[in-house]
Amino acid sequence: MYWFGMAGGYVGAVVSFNVKVKQTYEAFFSTLGPRFMAGGDFNSKNAVWGSRITITKGRELFNILQQRNYSFLSTDRPTYWPSDPARQPDLLDFFVTNGISSTYYDIEPSYDLPVFTLYYK
Repeated sequence: MYWFGMAGGYVGAVVSFNVKVKQTYEAFFSTLGPRFMAGGDFNSKNAVWGSRITITKGRELFNILQQRNYSFLSTDRPTYWPSDPARQPDLLDFFVTNGISSTYYDIEPSYDLPVFTLYYK
């Protein structure tokens, strides 16, 4: 039998200090087990997964992904569409995976949120 964790979430924009950000992400990922898919609004902009800019939270999350050898999945398309015309659309929603072969999933854009499809064989 194969088991894996699935999670969706939102990381609030008010988490602002590096230590708190790192601890928040590490605590979240540690609850998911060795094989998982987690998707949501991580509020962690990083040009690596398609955001316009890289911010501290995005750097911290990317460092954790590299340290733990996790993968990220992104459509490279904006998922945030601000109502304020002075602000620009950006990518905030994406997936983080671990222990799932890429032959078993696909990611595609759907209006403004990415869709993760898992294939069971």
